[in-house]
Amino acid sequence: TGAILLLVISTAVSAQNTRMEQANSMLNSETILTYSNLEDAQLIAENNPTVLFFYARWCPSCRTALKNIESNLSKLEDITVIIVNYDKNSELKRNYGVTYQHTYVQIDGQGNKVSLWNGGDIYSILQNVDRNGLY
Repeated sequence: TGAILLLVISTAVSAQNTRMEQANSMLNSETILTYSNLEDAQLIAENNPTVLFFYARWCPSCRTALKNIESNLSKLEDITVIIVNYDKNSELKRNYGVTYQHTYVQIDGQGNKVSLWNGGDIYSILQNVDRNGLY
């Protein structure tokens, strides 16, 4: 049973390392990502402040904010913004208490909500992100 247990642990560690490599490759290529699943967002949040931006394509203030963020990426430094489709992620909205689009939620490496705020652009992100090692 020792050999089987070792194999299971080795496989789990290998899978976790692969997921970390994937998260790091996503981070190395972009500061703004599109939401795919909470596990990937948590992996990113383990190393960098991570903000979920609940975005709706039909929302004029969301579009304006996204343009502003894209125009000022260098100001984000180590902050990762993950765009979440507001209309398609009802369970995620419910989990974080998001009631309308153009909402930002900073999460930690366990997927816990660190902070939540509504509206704004890159400056609201910079002002509201908690950098006290919670990621």
